[in-house]
Amino acid sequence: MMVRSLYLLALALWFGSVAFFSFGVAPSIFGQLPRADAGRAIATIFPTYYAFGYAAGAVVLLAGRSVWSHPAERAWRRLHTDLAGAALL
Repeated sequence: MMVRSLYLLALALWFGSVAFFSFGVAPSIFGQLPRADAGRAIATIFPTYYAFGYAAGAVVLLAGRSVWSHPAERAWRRLHTDLAGAALL
């Protein structure tokens, strides 16, 4: 149960951060600052943003292996872990 909660939390944080940054932070920064300044601000955020994404994606990938171990759910596990692995590339 704990691993499933960790899996769902990491998945929600990972996709939530992508959506928040893509549709909230970046458009706001580019809307308020000149293009060059906005680019520098976004470039400053990127290392932390990507590190968080890699960490959350790794948790999803590893926890997903054990969460989706039931034989009836193997196809879903395979799909989820393949998508998480592809997203980490």
